Amino acid sequence: MTHHKMILVISQWSRLASGGEKKVRSPTQFSPHLMRSLKFLIGAVGGLFGGMLLTNKHLRKKLRDARDPKEAAKIFGHEVQRGGKELAKEAKEWAGSDETQKRWKEMKKNLTKSCHTLQEEAEEIATEAVTKAKENLPEAKRKVQSLYKEAKKKVEEWN
Repeated sequence: MTHHKMILVISQWSRLASGGEKKVRSPTQFSPHLMRSLKFLIGAVGGLFGGMLLTNKHLRKKLRDARDPKEAAKIFGHEVQRGGKELAKEAKEWAGSDETQKRWKEMKKNLTKSCHTLQEEAEEIATEAVTKAKENLPEAKRKVQSLYKEAKKKVEEWN
């Protein structure tokens, strides 16, 4: 099935699921970004289901014994929900593990150190700029005064 046909089928399913007669968009009206996103989503879901089927004998048996597609969809839904809970539990354990906490603290320490280093460098640059400005101030003042005097003379000559 081509991408355009898949999009058309999905849009028709959504129209039927919403219960309303909506105008179905032509597949050519979808943006390339939406098409890529949908392709990625469908591929990810397909990979998820394929992986579940390959690794779970119990799921395969349940699906084989399912009476109709609705029951099979419910079975898949329960398995995805259970898998999601397991994944969340594992992620929580990983985040709370000593190794992860150690690396997090190390990263935070390095980031804080880098921030302090950048702040110190910025302070040095600002201090150097102020020092140079103070050194050049008397000379700049003399130049401004001499330019003022010259301009004043020219204005007086014109009058």
